[in-house]
Amino acid sequence: MTVLAAAAVVYVHWNPRRYLSLRPLAELGPTITVALAALVLLAAVVVLAAAPGLRRTVTASVLLALVLPVGCAGFVKGTYLAEEWQPRSVDITARSPDGHWIVVAIRYTSHYDSDVYYDEFHLRSRAGLLSREAPHPLAVVGYTFHENESDQLDIVRIAFAGSSTIEVHTNDGVVYRTSFNPASLAIEDQFGLCEDDLTHLCP
Repeated sequence: MTVLAAAAVVYVHWNPRRYLSLRPLAELGPTITVALAALVLLAAVVVLAAAPGLRRTVTASVLLALVLPVGCAGFVKGTYLAEEWQPRSVDITARSPDGHWIVVAIRYTSHYDSDVYYDEFHLRSRAGLLSREAPHPLAVVGYTFHENESDQLDIVRIAFAGSSTIEVHTNDGVVYRTSFNPASLAIEDQFGLCEDDLTHLCP
C-alpha cells in the first residue's frame, strides 16, 4: 500500500498528460497526508512482521518520530506557498465552435504586492475527467492598479478562428494569431509583454 501510494503521488505530480482532474491530488495537503500515512503504515508493518527485540522497537520508533518533522515541513511549505502568487479567479474567455476547446483566464495576485496582478490565458480541452491543459500559457499580461487603465495593454477578446487557430485581440486594436496541436495542445506562439515596449505583445 505504501509503495502504491508513493507511486500515485509521483505520477500525479508528474502528470505528463496534464490532466486537470489530477491537479487537486498534487496539492500539498494530499501529498503530506500520503507521506504521514506511509510512515504510520510502515511502523505498523515493522511491529507486526518483525521479530520482537530492540531492532523492531528502534525501527518503529524512528518511523513514528518522522511524523512530526514531516508534518512541520508541510506546514512551513504551506505557509510559504500562501505568500507566493496565487490564482484568485478562473474565467472562461473563449469557446471553440465545436465545444472541444476553451481558453480560460487565471488571475494571479500576491499578498505582499497588492498593487500589481497578472492574467494567464490557458488553452484547455473539454473531455470530462480527461480534460487537459496546454503545457504553456497562450498569453500572459501584467497590470498595475495605480496606472491609468488606458495606458495599460489589455486583452479584450480571444476567439477561435478555426479548428486549431486562436486569435488574441488587444485594446490597441491589434490581433495576434497562433495555432495549436490538438493532440499535444502545444501552442505555436505564446504571447507576453514586450521587454522594450510594454504596450504591445511579443511572441
